[in-house]
Amino acid sequence: MKLAFMLGMGLLLCLPFTAQSQTLSEVRAGYRAAAESEAACRQLIGKLSSLDTAGYPVHAGYRAAAIMMMAKHDGGPARKFSYFEKGKKLMEKMIQQNPESIELRYLRYAVQLNLPGFLGYKRQMKGDRVFLNKYLPDLKDAELKKMIEDILSQ
Repeated sequence: MKLAFMLGMGLLLCLPFTAQSQTLSEVRAGYRAAAESEAACRQLIGKLSSLDTAGYPVHAGYRAAAIMMMAKHDGGPARKFSYFEKGKKLMEKMIQQNPESIELRYLRYAVQLNLPGFLGYKRQMKGDRVFLNKYLPDLKDAELKKMIEDILSQ
């Protein structure tokens, strides 16, 4: 019994580490898969759910985007709107706390670009696009730079 307790505690202590050890490249790949598959979307949300949002704001931004994406995959109108609102609230919190994060601005722009207008979540698109264009030339992360270039070309 003592051994089972110790193993259980060890697993619980490893959970946050596992989520936080997700590299951005892995998270980005999960995000792309989440757009196509409900299972991938749920998996990404699950992997990122135990994050310390203050310590991992970009990871939390991907979680927020995935939560909003669940509206595409699951439920009726009320559930879809609930997913959207929950994700939007987290995304805005992360951007408010990290206004200079180019990746968070990219995520918000990508979400807004793909949402229907009646949700009223397109007000920051123009500003985010200007922000992305301004900081893109100096971006050192080649993977993120390509993602931003791709979305700005749409």
